[in-house]
Amino acid sequence: MGRPRSAPHAVGLDANKPQPPRRVATAGGRHAVLQDASQDEVAFYAQRLAEIAAQHAKLEREFQQRGTANRRGIRKMHDENTHLRTIRAGTSDVTAAELDQLEQCKFVERRRLNRLTHQLEKLQDGIREAEELRRLDAAFRSAPSLEAVSGNRSVVLRIQKLEKLLDEMMSEQQCINNIRNMYTKLLEELREEEAGRESRVAVMEREIDTRQRQYEKLVVMFHNVTADHQVAQAALEEFKDKFQKTRRLKDKALGERRQRVEQALKETQELELREVKLQQGIEEEQQRIEDAETERQVILHRRKRAVSVAERLSTAQPDSHWQGGDNDGLLQTIGGSPEDEERLRAYEESLRKMMRVTESSTVDELVTNFELEYAARLQLQNQLREEKENLEQLSAEVQRLKEAEAKEKLCGVGQPPVSSCLREELLTCIAEASKKREEAMQEGMGLQRLFAELLRRVDVLAAATAMYRPEVRVPPTTADKLQTNLRIIGRKILSLADEAVSCDNGPISTESMLVVVPSSNTRIALPPPGAAGSTLDGGSNAVVSGGASEPGTSSDGIVPSSEPLEIRSSICSSVSSGEEDSQSCDRGVTLNDNEDPLTRDQIKRLAAVVLRREARRRQHEKRRQGRG
Repeated sequence: MGRPRSAPHAVGLDANKPQPPRRVATAGGRHAVLQDASQDEVAFYAQRLAEIAAQHAKLEREFQQRGTANRRGIRKMHDENTHLRTIRAGTSDVTAAELDQLEQCKFVERRRLNRLTHQLEKLQDGIREAEELRRLDAAFRSAPSLEAVSGNRSVVLRIQKLEKLLDEMMSEQQCINNIRNMYTKLLEELREEEAGRESRVAVMEREIDTRQRQYEKLVVMFHNVTADHQVAQAALEEFKDKFQKTRRLKDKALGERRQRVEQALKETQELELREVKLQQGIEEEQQRIEDAETERQVILHRRKRAVSVAERLSTAQPDSHWQGGDNDGLLQTIGGSPEDEERLRAYEESLRKMMRVTESSTVDELVTNFELEYAARLQLQNQLREEKENLEQLSAEVQRLKEAEAKEKLCGVGQPPVSSCLREELLTCIAEASKKREEAMQEGMGLQRLFAELLRRVDVLAAATAMYRPEVRVPPTTADKLQTNLRIIGRKILSLADEAVSCDNGPISTESMLVVVPSSNTRIALPPPGAAGSTLDGGSNAVVSGGASEPGTSSDGIVPSSEPLEIRSSICSSVSSGEEDSQSCDRGVTLNDNEDPLTRDQIKRLAAVVLRREARRRQHEKRRQGRG
């Protein structure tokens, strides 16, 4: 809105309004027109001032409301700042990064508070200026009209005063517009800052909630760790008590064993002394026995080779019929040579000595004493042998006890040192064992999933072969029935293939056949899209063959065979063609051992082998029938 510099320009502003009727151009008429015009302008400006005052009052109310809201926000931020100060001073879980972040937030909020305070001071200055303008306007309104005071003044002076008043009012209006624009901008800034502050406060509240949850989790973890530590301490104390108790028992047992060993060593020494004494006694007895034996041998020799003279005479007197030459021979026998007589005297002396030593009166008593002495000698020898065996056993026991004592010495006595390295190594071993256990459990789960998939596919294969020989039913596959179901399904498939091969070998129809190939096919290589006579239906995973099928192959690409699954090689019925069949079998690929998809050439070769074998079988049957 432009500012008018003169009354005509101000009047031109109201050109659209209806103009009053013109009067006669006389001096009194001109004075009346000017007076009416001045009254209209005063009413117009008074109305405008009333509108401006209403707008000013509205702005003042909005400013007061906004100031109240700002004071509430400042009070809330002050409370938050106090809360953050309390958190900072009270807890020790706040890290340095969080402190820096809080300092930055504090600095930003302080700058914002200073800016709002400055803006509030500006608003207060504007309010004061608006109040001053309102007061001047009220004073102007309450002042008496110029016509009542200066009714005789000239119209020019009143026009000039009105223009001056209009200029002042326009300047005041521009100032008020500026203040209003400033208030509007300030209001927008406050709204933006309020939205930003609310978002920041929400972020800070979320962060505080997150920190509170983390703190609660840390508290729970601390309690758990404390409980685990207490349990570990109790287990450690219990282990120490058990260890000390076991160690005391071991020390007691070791002491008892040492006492037994020492006692056994003493007994061993005593036995060794006794053994030495017994050995000496045995040697003495052996010497005595040897002497007695020698004397006995001498006595026996004397008894054999010499007889006393009295006995010879007593034996010779009853024979009265001895005469002549016989008497000479007897005398020669009785007399003997001097050497024999000397020997006999020595024997008799030894015999008397033996009888005197043994206190025997007759030879029979001497022999009895000799036998008793010989039996005692044998008994002493047996006793010596037994003592040697006991000595060997005691020596082995002493050696064993010495080894046990050496082992017990290696164990040591006393409190074992508590090593942190040993504890860390134990914890490391436990962690590695836990990791290996988890890996093993994961591998086990993977194998279980693979096994479940295998069971599912076996059930699918059983369902596909259920129409052939329905009397042979395949039960649901489980871990226990897997091998049985596989054998049953394999025999059904091979029997189906044999029946397909043994059918009439007439010309195969060239009509289009739909061969369903499962989506999990990994053995039959499908022909390329451009191959003649075959197309692949992508929607149904089926091969539509327009030409003749390969001889000896089934619709699912399985080569029939009359042999069981365990047999991996072909058996020829003819000896002359064995080499050819073996070469063909070597060139073929067995389905059970093949990991890659079979090609069409391999299927053809296998089918040719099967057909030749079937032809030979039929020839042999015909030959047998002809011979029969």
